[in-house]
Amino acid sequence: MNDLSQLRFILYVRKSTDTSDRQVQSLEDQTNLMQKVAFQRGLKIIKTITESKSAKSPNARDGFSEMIEMIENNLADGIITYAFDRLSRNPIDSATIKWLLQREKIKRIVTSGRDYHPEDNVLLLSIEDGLANEYIRKLKKDVRRGMVSKFEKGIYPSMAPIGYRNCPYDRDIKPDKKYFPLIRKMWDMLLSGNYQVPDIHKIAVEEWNLKSPKRKKLGGKIISRSLLYKIFHNPFYMGIMRWDGMLKKGNHKPMVTPKEFKLVQKLIKSNTKAATYVNKHNFTGIMRCPICNCQITGETKHKANKSYTYYYCTGRAKYTPCDQIKKRVTKSHLISEIENILKNITISKPYFDLALEYIEKEEMNYHKEFEILRQQQFSEIEKAEERKKRLADFVLDGVIKPQDYQEKMKELDLEILTLRSNLAESANTTRMKNKAMEVFEFMHDLSERFRNSPEEDQKNIFKNLGQNHGLIDKKVVIELSPWFKAVKDFHAPSKNKSQRSELDSSQQEKDKPISKANRSRWCTTVKRIWKMMVSDYFELHKLN
Repeated sequence: MNDLSQLRFILYVRKSTDTSDRQVQSLEDQTNLMQKVAFQRGLKIIKTITESKSAKSPNARDGFSEMIEMIENNLADGIITYAFDRLSRNPIDSATIKWLLQREKIKRIVTSGRDYHPEDNVLLLSIEDGLANEYIRKLKKDVRRGMVSKFEKGIYPSMAPIGYRNCPYDRDIKPDKKYFPLIRKMWDMLLSGNYQVPDIHKIAVEEWNLKSPKRKKLGGKIISRSLLYKIFHNPFYMGIMRWDGMLKKGNHKPMVTPKEFKLVQKLIKSNTKAATYVNKHNFTGIMRCPICNCQITGETKHKANKSYTYYYCTGRAKYTPCDQIKKRVTKSHLISEIENILKNITISKPYFDLALEYIEKEEMNYHKEFEILRQQQFSEIEKAEERKKRLADFVLDGVIKPQDYQEKMKELDLEILTLRSNLAESANTTRMKNKAMEVFEFMHDLSERFRNSPEEDQKNIFKNLGQNHGLIDKKVVIELSPWFKAVKDFHAPSKNKSQRSELDSSQQEKDKPISKANRSRWCTTVKRIWKMMVSDYFELHKLN
C-alpha cells in the first residue's frame, strides 16, 4: 500500500505522570494537533489510544500493548503520534517498534516533525531512539543524586509518613497540624499499656473516623491496621530516617523518644499472640487469681429490674485446683477494696506542695551525676564507632560472611544513631524532674479523683498503681510501685501521735500546715522517692 489514504492508522497519545514530562503538551493538545495533521494529509484514523503512563519501563502500558497487538494481527497499518519518544523511552519497547517497522508490519509512523518508513536507515532510527533512552537514564541519575543530597542533609527525600507533611517551599519535612497530635496520641495509648494495636485501630476508625491524608490520587481512605503497625515500626518517628537501605538522623521534629520507640517494639512483640477483645466489665483484663493465675472475669446478672455485677476467678487452670471461683465479689465491694488501697497513698495539698518544693531544690544537686552519665554515653558511642571500623577486618579475616556485612552495618548504624539520640535526651534533666512531679501529682487527692472519675479512668488509675493485680478471698492485692509503697509506709500508723499522718483527718484539717514531726518524716519519704527516680533515670539511660 503506497497510498497513505488506504492505510489504517492508530492515533497514539501519551503523557507521562512523571515531573520530567511536564513540558510536553497535554493529551488534548497532542490529540488536536495530530488529528489536524491526519486531516490535512488525508490519513484514516481507525482508533485513538490515550494513556497517562511513563514509558521508561517495558510492558507497563496497556494502551501500547493493545496497539502492538492490533498491528501484529494486521488490524492496523501505521501509527500517528506527536513524537517518537511518545512511543517509547526504553530499549525493549523501542526494539519492538523497530522490528515491526523492518518487517513492514508498520508501514508508516507519522509524527509532527517527520515520517518513519520501513526502508529508513536503521542506524539513524537507533540514534534517535538512543537519545530518548539516554535522556531517561540521565534524568534518573540526576534525580537520584538530588535525593541522596537531601538525605545527607538530614531531609527525608520521599513522601513524608502520616503525621508529617512535605513542604514544597523550603523542601523540608514538618509536623502536620491535623495528624501529628493524633498519631502522637496513638503512641501514648500504646505506651500506656492499656491498649493494643487492634484496639487503637478500632478507636481511630470508629471514634475518630481517621483517614489517610489526601495526596493527589492517593489517600483519603480509612486507615488500615497494617498502616498502624508500619507507624509503630518506623524509626522516622524517633528522628531517624531509613531510606534506600541507609540510616541517618533527620532534621525533622521527632514524635517520640528513642526509649519510647524501643518500649513500643517490646510491647508489640509481647502482644503479638495476645487476643484482643472488648469486655463490658470495667476491671477485667487487669487482675489474676494469685492461686491458679487465671484471669479475674466479670459477670452481670439481672433480677427484679436491677443489675448486679460480680467479679471472680475463671478457674480454668487444668492442673491447679482453685476455690476462688466460688468467692465472688460485687462491683461495689471491689471498688471499696481499691479505695482502701488508694487511701494509703493519697496525699493532700500541703504534702504535695512540700514534695514539689523539695524536688526543685534536689535537682540542682545532681548535675555532677548527670555529667558522669554523659561521659559514659560518649564512651559507648566511641566503642560502637570502633566496632564499625573493625567490621571490614572481620570480613577479610573470614569471621563474618560478606553477605552478612551489610546487615551488620545497618545494625551498627542504627545503634549509633540511637545512642546519639539517647545522649541528647539524657542531657535534658528536666524530663526526670517532670516525671517525679507527675508521680506526686498522681497521688494528690487520688481517692477523691478516683470516686469522681468515669469507669475507664478508674481502670487506668487502678492499673497504674503497680503490677501483679489480684483478687483472693474477696480482697484486692497488688504489688505497688516503689514510690507508692514509700507513701504507704509514711501513712502507716505510728505509736507517736504527733508523728501520725493527717490521712484520717477531715478535709478542713488536711489543708492546715504540716506538723514539724510529720514534715521531717515526709521530707525523708520524698527524698527516698526522688532517689528511686534518679536511679531509674540512670538505669533507663545506661547503655549496654
